[in-house]
Order: sequence, then structure tokens, then C-alpha cells
Amino acid sequence: MKIKTELAELQPSQLYLDRTKLRNLIMNGYDAEQTEKKPLPVIKLNGELVLVGSHTRAFLADQQGETYVTVEYLAEIDNLSNYQTYVSWCKEEDITKVSDLGKQIISSEDFEREWVDRCNRISQK
Repeated sequence: MKIKTELAELQPSQLYLDRTKLRNLIMNGYDAEQTEKKPLPVIKLNGELVLVGSHTRAFLADQQGETYVTVEYLAEIDNLSNYQTYVSWCKEEDITKVSDLGKQIISSEDFEREWVDRCNRISQK
């Protein structure tokens, strides 16, 4: 199901943004209105709308002044317990809105080490 929702209502499930990915989207002329065609994926978790992907696109939408974005509810998601952990990590670091990711932009190498490797460790448990 696709709906429009307030961008400020989305709880991130990712602690960092990859600077290279962000730069590439900007250089390719990303326009926040593209969420109409390619909605941001979300789940409902503990009463919150949790962004489960496309954090970079969501951040750029925020930077472009968008208040509302199109999201798509995912009925099923693999590793739901992992997302509960990711959201917990985000809240511990005061990442409670997409705009908070602006202070978490890191190099691709650091993103791989700090985020991807961290997520892989809990997936292997």
C-alpha cells in the first residue's frame, strides 16, 4: 500500500549515510518528487513508521524541503528482529528523524566498516 506521509514521522533504521552514494544521487539530479514513482519502503514497528531502506533518498528529500513523501508499506520483511535492533541503535545515537542523518555522513569505507559490518555481525548470530 502506497500513501503520502510526513517525512518527519519516519524513524530511520540506519545510523549513517554513505557520502559517495549521496554525492552520486546529487550529481545525477535527484529530485524528491521521484518518491511518487519509487516510494520509500517502510514498516510499522512498535507503533512507529520505520524507514527500512532508501535513507539517502529520504535525506535528500528532506534537504530539498519536502514535508510529505510517498511511502510503501512492506507487509513482510526478513529479519524483523534485526530492524528492531537497528532502530534501537539509532535511538541510542539520537537518530530519530531523517534530518538527523545529516550529522552522520561518512566515507564509503567508513560506512562499510561502521554500518555494514556491524549489521552483518548481528545477522550472523
